[in-house]
Amino acid sequence: MRWLKSAADVVSLDEITRSGDALKRHQVAITFDDGYLNNVDTVMPIMQRLGLPMTWFVSTAFVDDPARLPWWDMIDLLLETCQAGVEFSEPEIRGSYDLALPPHRAWVNKTLRAIIKAAPPARRDALVRELAGQLQRYTDIPENAFARPREVAAIDADRVELGGHTLSHPNLAACAESDRRHELEAGKARLEQLSGRSLNWFAYPFGGRDTFDSATAEAVNAAGFGGAVTLLPGTVTARSNLYMLPRIAVSAALSLADFKARVAGAPLFAWAERQRARFMPAGA
Repeated sequence: MRWLKSAADVVSLDEITRSGDALKRHQVAITFDDGYLNNVDTVMPIMQRLGLPMTWFVSTAFVDDPARLPWWDMIDLLLETCQAGVEFSEPEIRGSYDLALPPHRAWVNKTLRAIIKAAPPARRDALVRELAGQLQRYTDIPENAFARPREVAAIDADRVELGGHTLSHPNLAACAESDRRHELEAGKARLEQLSGRSLNWFAYPFGGRDTFDSATAEAVNAAGFGGAVTLLPGTVTARSNLYMLPRIAVSAALSLADFKARVAGAPLFAWAERQRARFMPAGA
């Protein structure tokens, strides 16, 4: 963050989308997704010390219910604690898998994630119940690591803009219209209730090309959001669709040198990622 502050103008999402003049150097808007507590106790103090704005996109069901462990964290915990067999009976995932075997671990880590991610809420919840049942054979399911309502309500409104991220983090493109509307409107209403302020920005859960479409963008608009961000690689320009803004993903695995290269070379990185996706074999 110190390097980013020295190398770019760190601005809000509102500012980065209304800049029409030629810029002397990069503008960067910083966003965090989901609503984990480490965004509050680790990220926000750093941002405050450096005087950097950020947008925090929060899925409210996990904030309100500590017992609701996200399915992606369940999979991580299963792979961490289990070196034995698991058995699933739901049609999409039916089979026995020995997690001592690398191919079976890879199936759980990749294929199972993809199947749950692509499922509409009702099917997702059925798959997650079965996943939870297998996980409980080997370990207790802990509380989730999300912030709690009081912590969301107490964040500094001058430095942190809150954004919608649905109620339960579904793949909105897989949702029926009624489910999609409920996820958008209920998540927005709850976050506005907690914070006492209106929301302008939204982040699509997962954010990839298979998780939103034009109908989804229209639903986000109808729910009262002024714009939305994806996880498609790219940079914001005057021609960008306000409801399909690109972002450059940053993971904990990046070295500082790679982070610098990704930010400074954002247009080239985005082009390379688009080419990679274009030529990647199906299912890779």
